[in-house]
Amino acid sequence: MEDIVYKRGIGKILAEGTYRAALAISKIKGIDVLKYAVQVKGIAVGAHGIRSGKDYPQPHAYAVSVQGADHTSVAPE
Repeated sequence: MEDIVYKRGIGKILAEGTYRAALAISKIKGIDVLKYAVQVKGIAVGAHGIRSGKDYPQPHAYAVSVQGADHTSVAPE
């Protein structure tokens, strides 16, 4: 975390966020790691729980959202 804050070493890449970090690592390693990045339309998916089923968007919400993985701007059912 300190390396990310001060943008040192791998932290410089990770500080750019999931999508951009995956693109940079793919370029460095010469393999596609973007398929392993948990992101939708370039925005990292938050790690929120779905226990109640009422405090989280429906499964299709991120796919049809104009903003990607933003749980605050999707329409309720």
